[in-house]
Amino acid sequence: MVNLNTLDIKINQHIFWDKKEHFSLDEDIDSNWVLYAIEDGECYYELAEHKGICKFGDIIICPPDLIFKRKVISTLTFHCIKFSIGTEIETNIYTFPVGKISVSDLKRLNNTYYYLKLYSHNNNNIELTQYKSSLISDIIKLSYIEAQYNNSPKNFVQDELINYAIKYLNKNAYGPIKIKELSKSLGLSSVQFTRKFHKCIGTTPIEYITSLRLRRAQVFLLRTNYTLDCIASKCGYDNGFYFSRVFMKNFKINPSNYRKKYR
Repeated sequence: MVNLNTLDIKINQHIFWDKKEHFSLDEDIDSNWVLYAIEDGECYYELAEHKGICKFGDIIICPPDLIFKRKVISTLTFHCIKFSIGTEIETNIYTFPVGKISVSDLKRLNNTYYYLKLYSHNNNNIELTQYKSSLISDIIKLSYIEAQYNNSPKNFVQDELINYAIKYLNKNAYGPIKIKELSKSLGLSSVQFTRKFHKCIGTTPIEYITSLRLRRAQVFLLRTNYTLDCIASKCGYDNGFYFSRVFMKNFKINPSNYRKKYR
């Protein structure tokens, strides 16, 4: 198994694919290590004797010069990362994970994916590439630690209702969401659902939705010239004025100044 102390990953290319309906090639082979980090949807994969279905929480790792077969099952959003690993690991390739690895701490994984997505457009900045490489290393280390020491967050992992709710909110956060209806579909009252969600996640459903919306808004502010009204509509808000109020309340800076300062 991989030595956490010598794990050295260098990203060579990072592409973020949003809502991909199918792969251009059903199979491919690359001279780099290749990693697929699934944010949404499902895909089937085959890597020699390794095969199965991957979804959010799963990561596929393919070694160099190995045929990678894949097929989209449901519309796929994922990070495709080509990378190399340190010489110490290269000399003993069997210590590095191959095939599917999984992470149970979905809240932490979601945060990691947010930062990967935010900087996915920039493959030439050395500092950002090093930062993204450390994020990928963190995912692999987290998967290893959870598997070896069974040290995943018990309440979050074992509560299937909350796992379902998280996936539902991740998928539908940018449209109209009624917590009362979601709670009812889970067989809970709104109060019961909110308490259960807060116990597992450490935040309320409304706060979680707001965090998803504002993270998407940050990406639009930094990477597009969309107007505030346009960003508001794409992030689940009725208008730019209300969106600006929510943004200001959470970040202590209005969206226009945020764009000027950090772009």
